[in-house]
Amino acid sequence: MKKITAWLLTVVILLASTVPAWATIELEELDVPYKIKYQVYDDGYCERVNVSCLFTDRFTNFLLYSDAEREEKYNIEQILPYLQLDYRIDGGAWHYNSLWDSDVTNPSFCRQLYAGDTVRSLELFYLNNADNRELAGNLCKVDSKKTPDNTDRYVFDFENHSLYFRLRLATNIYVDGESRILTSDWSDVYTVRRDADFGKAPTELEKPVIRDAQVKYSESNEMPYLSLRFDTSEATKEAEGWFSSQTQSQIGVEALLNTGSGDYEEVSMNTQTGYTTEDEKIIYLDTSDCDDAHTMKLKIRYVTYVDNEPLYSDYSDEVSFSVPRWTEETGVTHPKCKLCGICHPIFGLCMFIWLGILLVVALIVGIILKMKIDKVKAQKAFEEEERQKKIEAEQEARRKLKEEKKLKNKKQP
Repeated sequence: MKKITAWLLTVVILLASTVPAWATIELEELDVPYKIKYQVYDDGYCERVNVSCLFTDRFTNFLLYSDAEREEKYNIEQILPYLQLDYRIDGGAWHYNSLWDSDVTNPSFCRQLYAGDTVRSLELFYLNNADNRELAGNLCKVDSKKTPDNTDRYVFDFENHSLYFRLRLATNIYVDGESRILTSDWSDVYTVRRDADFGKAPTELEKPVIRDAQVKYSESNEMPYLSLRFDTSEATKEAEGWFSSQTQSQIGVEALLNTGSGDYEEVSMNTQTGYTTEDEKIIYLDTSDCDDAHTMKLKIRYVTYVDNEPLYSDYSDEVSFSVPRWTEETGVTHPKCKLCGICHPIFGLCMFIWLGILLVVALIVGIILKMKIDKVKAQKAFEEEERQKKIEAEQEARRKLKEEKKLKNKKQP
């Protein structure tokens, strides 16, 4: 029996040693894209189909991990996330095939996603492209109207043919040099129609919520900059999905900065993708505003355009952040306290103030503890006094009982 047990244990160890490293990744299944919208629109030269979707916060936050955080949490060295857009015409087969499960970076059917993407917009068919017209087959026809250049204008023949599409997420994950493909389930199937109604344009945008703002130093540009992160509400994400699919427009971000020496002024922001993504936004600071350590204030808002008119959200709540002193020789340095000139402030307060607060808190805690200890001592003293009284009462009762017995014995002949 012992030999069999030892043999089984050896087999288990050998099998475990052959399992790829990525098999231990604690990564849940990918979430299906949602709030899918599309639009058939005419650019004057041809008809096009544009599709947009939203991604869950869980998936978006996963992409926002730094490489170090992702490797520590999931043991993942690199991740390449993509969105796959599949379609079929009439009763034909889906464009999908087994290659989609292994080659998730193929640009012919995959679109790469980026850190912070909460909304993704992509084109299903662009009929001015000869390859697209070939793929569309009988779905594509020449319209009776010409283009502005008096050339053939291509449109969809939805009167006689049907177009269906679906979406899913796919990622290529690398661990210890090995790759693993993860895919979500397919979304529901959508039938494309010219008269599809996804409602009217949103009439308001909810304000952003600034989550973090801090000054950093760019070694490449040798300049101080403001690193900004903020949260976008679900309603704003849905609004962006509507605009990206129905008007092919985006929701941008505008920022107002008060450097501490005057009023708020509009500043340019490096939004990288232009979308309301929640990854790091960068505002480069003028070095003249960082000659001395002080506090700056910031607020941001969303903006998009409806019928060429701007639509703004309210400004976010104002946030304040510390600006370290900056010099060309040393770059960003930790600001010295203006109160004592010795310490480095913590959350904007002098360390000696924090020390005073700690002493006051310690004094209050000491007083409370002393009161509790005195109360416990008083309770114990009371209980001891009651115990002594009880003992004395019992002794007195026994003494009286003895005296009664003596008297009784004397009376007996």
